[in-house]
Amino acid sequence: MCGRAHPAIRRHDEQVRAARATAAVMVRPPKSVEVQLDLTREHLSAHAGLLATACGVPDLRAAVPSPPTA
Repeated sequence: MCGRAHPAIRRHDEQVRAARATAAVMVRPPKSVEVQLDLTREHLSAHAGLLATACGVPDLRAAVPSPPTA
């Protein structure tokens, strides 16, 4: 079973939601758009790794260059 329904993906998403809820309580000022994008990119990268492991395909994240920083 691959995709969002996979148990590893669900556990990861639950952990991320819990971490964000904790961070929201601890950090009052809103985060910048750049920080939010970095967190989203990190989250999607984690999904890619979990899916690669769960589906038995090679994890190719290291082959993809990071986006340029301004």
